[in-house]
Amino acid sequence: MTTTTQPPDKQPARNKVISVWVDEETQRSLRQRAKENLRSISNQAAIYLTDKLRSEPRKEKG
Repeated sequence: MTTTTQPPDKQPARNKVISVWVDEETQRSLRQRAKENLRSISNQAAIYLTDKLRSEPRKEKG
């Protein structure tokens, strides 16, 4: 069996690591949601960020 890996710029977003700073209130909210949903804080943060990005209006390119 042969496996291939894609260059870093071609990998799906789920394989990339990002760092995001959030305020104390957001941190507390994420911790609480993670605890309630039995998720890790990083998993809950990813869900939070994805929801926020989806709710923002898209900017036209050009």
